[in-house]
Amino acid sequence: MFNPSITAVMVTGKTPDRYPLARGAVQSFLSQDYTGKMTLLVINDNAVPLYADPQSLPTNVIELRVRNPKACTLGELRNIAFNHVDPDTYMVQWDDDDYSAPSRLRYQVEHTKPGTATVLRWQTQFDLRTGAC
Repeated sequence: MFNPSITAVMVTGKTPDRYPLARGAVQSFLSQDYTGKMTLLVINDNAVPLYADPQSLPTNVIELRVRNPKACTLGELRNIAFNHVDPDTYMVQWDDDDYSAPSRLRYQVEHTKPGTATVLRWQTQFDLRTGAC
């Protein structure tokens, strides 16, 4: 059975106003039912940390603070992950404003052949503020 170590990469920091959603995305990650090793790598390009108290950062969540004099694009920030993740790790994108069902990572791994990539084709969009779908 394919049971890789997973690193989810979440970019945040554009503005601390996004942090409530980002913390929700962290909780969504922590609620995953995948049984293998999982790490969430948070790439934060803001001067303000995602968690004010470093002790409150969950054990399998790593916040990498990136301070760059020039603004990086979202793609450039995501690419930073390649320098911080074991190349044998299955990497997934984890958006800071998304909620993922607890079965997401398990399902994604179960439907990915070793040595290949996956793209999620379907998503449900729901605005938590307004209730609009």
